[in-house]
Amino acid sequence: MNTISLTKAVKLMLTFSICSSTLLLAGCWDRVEINNIGIVLAAGLDKTAEDKIVLSVQIAIPEAMGGGQMGGWSRWRR
Repeated sequence: MNTISLTKAVKLMLTFSICSSTLLLAGCWDRVEINNIGIVLAAGLDKTAEDKIVLSVQIAIPEAMGGGQMGGWSRWRR
């Protein structure tokens, strides 16, 4: 092999190893389930008589709304 094709092979292997290692980084190990979070639906700001600002937030909590079971996967999980 000459040096030109050797450097191309090294660059190709380096590119392949970087691309394949990014697949391992895209996991879901730190995910938060949708049932365990609150979703802000609306927010409002009010000014009081003492020139203070009051924040009011409407939050939807999926777990409290009774969204039901997960489809498919929960049947097979034991």
